[in-house]
Amino acid sequence: MKQKQSVITKEGEVVDVNRGNYRVILNESGIELVCKKGGKLDHFNINILIGDQVRVEISPYDLTRGRIVRRLDANGKDRVSDTFNQRKTKNMKQDAKKLKKLKRREEKKLKKQE
Repeated sequence: MKQKQSVITKEGEVVDVNRGNYRVILNESGIELVCKKGGKLDHFNINILIGDQVRVEISPYDLTRGRIVRRLDANGKDRVSDTFNQRKTKNMKQDAKKLKKLKRREEKKLKKQE
């Protein structure tokens, strides 16, 4: 498998959408790029709208073109990892409730035996 060349990863905001090309303005420098959806975003047809915060990989050969790698929420965090963490904490809470119920049942059994 071919090893990835050194790419520059930056975050920016989508300004315009035109036939699969997205104009993105970088947050730090204000440079405008022409980008396409990359990888799984394109494969799973993830919608990217004007005003969305995105993570962009920029080619070192042409600094005006890039590839949108990730769609971010308004705070600049990954949407996927946040939902995963929410599910994880929800499952942990459910597990804690189950443990409490089991302990109560065991305590009741012990009281009945006495």
